[in-house]
Amino acid sequence: MDEATTTPNPRPLIEAMKQALRREGITYAQLAPRLGLSEASVKRLFSQGRFTLAQVLAVCTATGTELADLAGASRRRAVEKRELSLAQE
Repeated sequence: MDEATTTPNPRPLIEAMKQALRREGITYAQLAPRLGLSEASVKRLFSQGRFTLAQVLAVCTATGTELADLAGASRRRAVEKRELSLAQE
């Protein structure tokens, strides 16, 4: 089995976290102290997608989002990306 089929794509989860942050009006600068990181490190986390579970949970806490809800939003985003709308077809 090749790595492409066994490695999950973190982008939908990251996009769901960004959406939750926007919804709550939380900036990377405001999130940084909650993660114990600098703003630059938070930007790097989001661009590289290398979150620890503790960091994902901290984002959930900061945004008042349950991990299951974040995962569900992530899943919906992944499905939306695979399906074409009527206009796109």
